[in-house]
Amino acid sequence: MSTETTNENGAENNPNPVVPGKENESPEDNGGMISRAEFEKVMKDMHRFKSEAKTNAEKLKAKETEDLKKREEYKALYEREAQRAKELEEKDQKRDEAYVNDKKFSTLKAHAEKLGLRSEALADLELVGLDDIVAETTSTGKINILGADKAAERLKQIRPHWFESKSAPKINANTPGVFSGASISVDDVLSAEKKAKSGKAEDVKAYEETVRKFRSQGRK
Repeated sequence: MSTETTNENGAENNPNPVVPGKENESPEDNGGMISRAEFEKVMKDMHRFKSEAKTNAEKLKAKETEDLKKREEYKALYEREAQRAKELEEKDQKRDEAYVNDKKFSTLKAHAEKLGLRSEALADLELVGLDDIVAETTSTGKINILGADKAAERLKQIRPHWFESKSAPKINANTPGVFSGASISVDDVLSAEKKAKSGKAEDVKAYEETVRKFRSQGRK
């Protein structure tokens, strides 16, 4: 079907007039070329897309860095708080242990004094282990000390020179601490005991011999 029309003068109207030298080119075909304006527009869009892509990449990296920094800060904060909680727990535990040990010692001291503990032996009593004495906590929070009486009795058996004898022999007024007719005094035993704490075999042996003589003379 022909698309040609005629004008009012009877001449044919061709919607696609042929340009001399361009007979074989279609209206859409401009030899594969684009105008300079279109080219510049395409290049401008490409530069814009590249710039936006770079900006987005930088923003993403910055966000990742900030997230990482926050995670490290949270980790450091957690570790710091965990360490602080541990230190507080240890501090509370030491305080509780100190309180319980003080109660144990006070109870042991009271029982030992009832058995005649000498005042000069008090410093040595403070060095005695308290493992055999038990602290029992009741449901109401009260602390009961168990075994201190038996511990004091054992001390009197193994450290008789720490205690005054109920039937003490007559004291030599000229030499305080020396029993009349006795060769071993309380001071002698205490002195030998202090030397034995050095751990030297001869000092330990001398202390044991001094205690043996002290006990034997008390039975005379």
